[in-house]
Amino acid sequence: MGEPNATREEDGRAGFDLPVVDLRRAAAAGEAREAFLRELREAARGFGFFYLTGHGVAGGEALAGGAQRQALASRSGG
Repeated sequence: MGEPNATREEDGRAGFDLPVVDLRRAAAAGEAREAFLRELREAARGFGFFYLTGHGVAGGEALAGGAQRQALASRSGG
């Protein structure tokens, strides 16, 4: 995986190509699973965050869950 690639956004801001990790690969066996785990580890440790695909959560559901977490955090002072 290596270092993320620096890119230039259309508006002139610097950006990065985030690593993409496909969660469906976690169900693999043997070397394919080991390769998935290496990729996940490198994305998490090397870059710090990544796009997670293949999780089965629709975009709208993910956004709704984020709004619920924010509401809960604001009520609890966190």
